[in-house]
Amino acid sequence: VAYEVSFEEFTNKAPELQVERDITGPAGVSLPAGATTNDRIAAVLYTPDTQLVNHGITASKTFDDRVVVAAGYGASWLKQESFSQLELVSGHTQGEIASDSAYLTANALVSSDVSVEGHIKYASRDNDSTFPDALVSTTAGPRIDRINSLDYGASANWRPGFLGSNLTLGWRRLDIERDLTWGTGGQSIAPAQSLYREDTLSDEVYLKWIARPAMGWNLRVTPSFTWADETGLVTEPEEAFKLKSMLSYAAPEGWVVSGFYDYTNKQNGNNSFTDDAVGGLTYTQETDSTLHSAGLSLNGSPRDDVNVYANLYWMQDDFSSYLIRSSVARWIPGVVFTRDDQPNYKVDSYVFNLGADWQYNDKLKLEGNYTFSKSTGDVASGVIQDSLIAATGTIDSIIDNSLHSLSLGADYQINDKATLRVNYIYDYYDDNAYDLLTGGVNMLAIGVSFTM
Repeated sequence: VAYEVSFEEFTNKAPELQVERDITGPAGVSLPAGATTNDRIAAVLYTPDTQLVNHGITASKTFDDRVVVAAGYGASWLKQESFSQLELVSGHTQGEIASDSAYLTANALVSSDVSVEGHIKYASRDNDSTFPDALVSTTAGPRIDRINSLDYGASANWRPGFLGSNLTLGWRRLDIERDLTWGTGGQSIAPAQSLYREDTLSDEVYLKWIARPAMGWNLRVTPSFTWADETGLVTEPEEAFKLKSMLSYAAPEGWVVSGFYDYTNKQNGNNSFTDDAVGGLTYTQETDSTLHSAGLSLNGSPRDDVNVYANLYWMQDDFSSYLIRSSVARWIPGVVFTRDDQPNYKVDSYVFNLGADWQYNDKLKLEGNYTFSKSTGDVASGVIQDSLIAATGTIDSIIDNSLHSLSLGADYQINDKATLRVNYIYDYYDDNAYDLLTGGVNMLAIGVSFTM
């Protein structure tokens, strides 16, 4: 059993900085009806006085050397008091966020090659802060008051006798509830005109396979599939498939070569906009995101005093979603949406890295590194890309750039307590989409480190 508690306090005595702002309504009125002088002035760049309390307790117990149970609970309270005079006038002077979490896990050994595990985790974050009228309107929304999450699942592990394998099959469920306060007037967004939702409910099944088929070889493959009945954000997947794989070989001579390939596809069509008009239409936001990444690396020591390495990476980001627009702000009554197109963002990135270090003698160590990276692709397609090209040419419609980076360094041990470090770096950036960004920079750094 372990228990820990901590208390931190920060007191800010810096002078307050205020700035006058101009509030402009949709009709171009400088100050909306009912606005006061305080509405034109806001405190900026201030840091409030802060108090933070953390505490947590954990415990674990082993039964008959076959079952292990562990549990824990933790909580924190963050309080902030602003010194803004405007907030003192309006009555909004404090912010408070309370967080607490708990977990329970159990692991049981069924036989010499089979084990099972279960877990349940709870987390809550409560926002009890007040609205600072001089900065944020109390009628605006949505505001996140509380987020509760429950994460639970089970898995089974099997160690069969073939290829030195270790197999794990698992299931996990994630349940998130958000307590939101929506605006009641003014510049507030109604739930129907927002893609934000209060609930998330998703399930995931996964398989982990680790194998050592021969001396020096190591293989890892982890596929998983996620599906969700409800999603709070379009960035959360309604359906997702992930695959992670890695293969490595360590030669007896000390050389190590490894490669990996990862794939992720996430789709979401749960969330939608609705027109705030008579007979308004609903537009579902369909998102489709695919991410490929692969790499190959080689590390070795041709001599006892020399280390060399080379790495090659590739990543492709392929994303599409509907462009849903409106001619007025979403909070204006009668707002109507238009779905223009479903543009596709697709960019490939490559990175090549080569380096070495040489321990010349007991006092001097030399090292060098060269990195080349390149990114190419389109930021949109169809009508959206045509509009971007018509407006700015290739500047905003494509990505086509490369970066060369060369680094040379030396460490010289002056004595037992001092080391001289010299490092030279040259970077050259070439942007074919926007030529004005093309250029290079040289940097030389010299420093001495001491040990007491």
